[in-house]
Amino acid sequence: MDADGNFSAQIKRAHDHTLKFKISVNFSLYQKTVRHHGLLKLYEIIGGNAPNKKANGMSVITNTSIVSVKKFVKLVQPHLVFKSSLADLILNIIEDLEKGIRSRKHFIEVCRKVDKVAELTDSKLRVVTTETVLKD
Repeated sequence: MDADGNFSAQIKRAHDHTLKFKISVNFSLYQKTVRHHGLLKLYEIIGGNAPNKKANGMSVITNTSIVSVKKFVKLVQPHLVFKSSLADLILNIIEDLEKGIRSRKHFIEVCRKVDKVAELTDSKLRVVTTETVLKD
């Protein structure tokens, strides 16, 4: 498949959570709607959210399900040249989330991994970092 896309992890505010924050993993793929069928094929393989056709002539599939993100990253990981360390880190974060966050200290350790994801993706729009969590 030829598409633009990314996978990432974020720290998000979650006032309903004990720690007031949560960690989210995601991936997004973008493709011209004339090739929407390629995103449908990927959807059949990994599940999660179905691709959407946008008014601007693009289709997008975005997923925040840990199961689907893990499937996607494992599917593309053997073929990555530039982002293989990012894929490893995302899978490591997912492993932490699947095992469960055991304490605030453990949560901070996982947050630091999310900060590393931001470095690897050259993120410019981050609002919540480990420092934000520590100050709260």
